[in-house]
This record gives sequence, C-alpha cells and structure tokens, in this order.
Amino acid sequence: MKILLTGFEPFGGETINPALESVKRLHGLTIAGAQLLAVELPVAWNTAMPQLIAAIDQHQPDAIISIGQAGGRAKITPEYIGINIMNGKDNEGVVKNEEPIAPDGPDGYFATLPVSRMVEAMKAARIPAAISYTAGTYLCNYMAYAVRHHIVSHGLNIKSGFIHIPYLPEQVINKPTNTPSMPLETIVAGLKECIKVIAAE
Repeated sequence: MKILLTGFEPFGGETINPALESVKRLHGLTIAGAQLLAVELPVAWNTAMPQLIAAIDQHQPDAIISIGQAGGRAKITPEYIGINIMNGKDNEGVVKNEEPIAPDGPDGYFATLPVSRMVEAMKAARIPAAISYTAGTYLCNYMAYAVRHHIVSHGLNIKSGFIHIPYLPEQVINKPTNTPSMPLETIVAGLKECIKVIAAE
C-alpha cells in the first residue's frame, strides 16, 4: 500500500509550515505496511493541483492525505468535507473571490478517509484531535475538494482527505497570548495514528 502525503510551503508571512515539516518526517517510512511518500506543494491556486496530479501519476497511491496549517486551532482536525469555492490571495499574488473550484462539480465532496476512527485513534493515544466540518475557503479547502474531484472525474480508486494541524510553538512567540500550538513531535505522532487506521482499512 502507498500513501501520498502533501504539505504546503510556508504562507501568510510565516517562515515555516508545520504541514511541510511533518510530512518531511514521515517521508520514506513504512507504517502498518503502508509506504509513505511526501510531496511539497506551493500555496498557489494555479500550480498546486498540477504538481499533485503529476505525483499521483508517478506514484499511483492507494490514499492521499493532504495536510495544512490551521493557525488558531488547538487540535489535529481531519476535515469532513471540502466545498466548491476558492477565496483569498495565494503566494504568487493570484486572488480568488468566491469562485468555484470546478464550475461543473458538486457543491462539496466528503472525505473518503475514515475521519471518525482517525480522531478516535488519536484521542486514544492522548493526542488532542477533533473532527472539523469546515476547511475554510483557502488552499486547504481547495485541496480537500480538488483532489476528490480529480479522483472522481478520472475514475481512480484512491481514498483521500485533508487534515488541519496547529501552529508550532516557535510560530506563536510573537502572536497574541494563548494562541494555541502543538509540538512537531506530537503532530507527527498524531498523523502516524491516522495512517495506522487508514492502512488497516
């Protein structure tokens, strides 16, 4: 079994992105029989999916886990759904103003990863986790939706979903008091629990 992990480059003025750092830690490992491959993606409306599609074609994964930073969240939060909308300015200066991701696509796609069981496994491992029912409208939601749209449109047998993770502690030093964060080691441990569940299915 192959699981393809994606992590975004830094954005929003940050010099580090915990999503990218966590998938770097997981790249090349084998967990519960699943071979893990990691890909860095740009925070860019026009180039993120083409790069991921190239990786899908190259690696032929059985599952795709897209991972992104959610500043302000205190827990690891697998997303339940991605919606058909784009909003915001990316790292290349491209602006989307409530435009559809796929004009001919449905309003939303549910994750096909076992979201509830992933959260239960992380909690059992004493890692803060919860299901999220909104991935926002920026690039994270874009990946949650666009990946499934590509899979469905091309008749591929690939499970997919998106997981949001908190800031790292070093990212909140100059942010408001009580801005939540999570150590990279804890994030990676949580993702490993998710991978075990996915591999078991």
